[in-house]
Amino acid sequence: MEELISVKRVSKIFEDSGVNTGGSVEAVGKVDFQVRRGEFVSLLGPSGCGKSTLLDIVAGLEPPTSGEVLIAGQTVKGPHPKTAMVFQSMSVFPWRTALENVEFGIELKGMEKKARRERARQVTQLVGLAGFEDKYPSQLSGGMNQRLAIARALALDPEILLMDEPFGALDEQTRFLMGLELLRIWEKTRKTILFVTHSIAEAIQLSDRVLVMSARPSVIREEIPILLPRPRTIETLTTDIATQIERRIWDILKVEATKGMTPDGR
Repeated sequence: MEELISVKRVSKIFEDSGVNTGGSVEAVGKVDFQVRRGEFVSLLGPSGCGKSTLLDIVAGLEPPTSGEVLIAGQTVKGPHPKTAMVFQSMSVFPWRTALENVEFGIELKGMEKKARRERARQVTQLVGLAGFEDKYPSQLSGGMNQRLAIARALALDPEILLMDEPFGALDEQTRFLMGLELLRIWEKTRKTILFVTHSIAEAIQLSDRVLVMSARPSVIREEIPILLPRPRTIETLTTDIATQIERRIWDILKVEATKGMTPDGR
């Protein structure tokens, strides 16, 4: 498969602004990885290891200190038209209905009203929100609002979805069900997805590959293929193979998380 995202020796150092006295912080250190077209790849690592920073760099929202990101062979110098971002925090507009929220991005792009309304209805149906088009976010559950955020991203018809812990604020049951819903959408659209999570179970449930990150300054400690059949079910995720994968990831994270608890990261 064609490489769609290529991260080459990317690092990120945040300089001391003068407000703090801790000096510069090296958040990401010399990261290399690739994502092929149509893949579902997760970034997993200990808290504070720079997962979200790295995703922001891929999205063009944050410049790297060194190295480069290429999307379809082009160096990323800002938000790329082939990508759309889904955040953990609630990113829907409370004053707009569900359908109006989905329309927002394509409205900014200048799509004619009739065409964007039709596109929004198609995507709303795809994410399982048909019948809720006229509801406001306050009238929807947390899981439904996250579906709405995904729908708004999909309405732009991006080649790549960048997802920063989109289900992190949900309860465990809803989170698992939202994972199944995301897989259904992914299998239907075959978008390329780069997904940040701190949940081992979620990474195994969703991914083709998991990139396990080290403590800060982060590098890719290990790439773990998730050789489990799809569609993923409770039965799939409780097999001996799934348990072995979970144990392997946990063994790496345990070492890295312990490093992150010490001042010098060792």
